[in-house]
Amino acid sequence: MKKDKLLFTICTKQFAGTERQLLTLSKYLRAKFDIFVACPEDSALNKKLSDLGIKVFNIDFRIKNLFRLVNIIKKQKITIIHNHLGKSALIGTLAGRLAGVKYIVTTRHFIKPAYTLKWPVKRFISLAGHKFINGLNTKLIAVSEGVRERSEERRVGKECRSRWS
Repeated sequence: MKKDKLLFTICTKQFAGTERQLLTLSKYLRAKFDIFVACPEDSALNKKLSDLGIKVFNIDFRIKNLFRLVNIIKKQKITIIHNHLGKSALIGTLAGRLAGVKYIVTTRHFIKPAYTLKWPVKRFISLAGHKFINGLNTKLIAVSEGVRERSEERRVGKECRSRWS
């Protein structure tokens, strides 16, 4: 049976809780999926993932690398994208949509309430950006009820409510 191809994206370099979760998911989902991970070149995950035999694509999550990620997704024929954290959620979601991926999931690990941002322009960009990206995802996962509540504060209306898992 042909396995779906799952691409995890993560923009961090350290090895903490989110990275541990991604490593655990990669380890245990290998039986059902072909696993790929996009992360920065100097990420602490690189060696750990390579030791598991997981293909790693080194990418710096900036807008200028958006089409590089689109090309990776198309070349590898990725069928599911699972994003973690801010920049990788933005770039991974946009790249997935541009590449025509049907299933895009983003896990929200933490979120700073928008009303705590000091500058109105930053607050507006934060609110608009989260609403836009959340709307492009097939599913959203919150690691806690508090994260889900903070994320819902960043949306106007209920159009994304059914996307939460």
